[in-house]
Amino acid sequence: MTTVSLGEVYLPEHLTSPQQRRDYLIDHYWDKTESRPDTTQSILTHQIEDFCALIHGASTDRVRRNITRPLNTLSGDALYTALDVYSKMLYDPESPHYNEVAYSLILAWERSSLKVDSARRTVAFLQQVRLQNNAVGRSAQDFVYYTSDTTYVGAHRLSRFSAPYTLLVFSVDSDQRSAQWAKDLSHHKALMRLVQERRLRPLVLYTGDRRPDSLERTLWIGATLACDSAQLILSQRRYDLSRGSTLYLLDAKKIVLLRNTSIPQVATYLNARDEE
Repeated sequence: MTTVSLGEVYLPEHLTSPQQRRDYLIDHYWDKTESRPDTTQSILTHQIEDFCALIHGASTDRVRRNITRPLNTLSGDALYTALDVYSKMLYDPESPHYNEVAYSLILAWERSSLKVDSARRTVAFLQQVRLQNNAVGRSAQDFVYYTSDTTYVGAHRLSRFSAPYTLLVFSVDSDQRSAQWAKDLSHHKALMRLVQERRLRPLVLYTGDRRPDSLERTLWIGATLACDSAQLILSQRRYDLSRGSTLYLLDAKKIVLLRNTSIPQVATYLNARDEE
């Protein structure tokens, strides 16, 4: 027998392939936690981080059977610690283990569990709705945005924004990622060629009180810069902006191709489509 990972799982020697070993680890990772749920929060945090790395790329069915097992045995502060770590690992776009499908399983458990307070259950429900509303493969939620120059203020709809591909950016107050995305885009020759050919059109939405400054206007070459002047995007919460600025890639029909993505991921995706 061999001990592997923080879960202290003992692997039978007859399991030789990487797939078999990972599947066994996933299925038995929480065995000891279920029998001894009084582990310290520090160890619990490391275990969930370890487990999220383990399930990255695993089948949905195998993940579904095992991801909520520790939640069923925990309570109080330990339970909330587990939920927060799952959120950080699976729903933070900066996490290497970002996984909306796996996180939706956590949200489904959270919104239905009486072990969780009502306010938190409501938040979980709203997050689930936003995940479903703008899921990859579905139509992006339509909204009105406003553009202006020195003489004219115009109201427009996302659904009428004409482009083979739309790079949809929501810029949230005090979050500088949108400016970094503009720099990344301007330095990417292949993407800038698409922008110049108007095959890829950036639409940058400023959702709070902040407005684009002169530097950002210079950085966002070929972009449409607009504002959520009526505060509808924020108030209706059709897009999840709780973690700050976010980036989507849409096709000509405004179907979501990528969300919570990055400029390099957009480049990789479009390059692969061009090669098909």
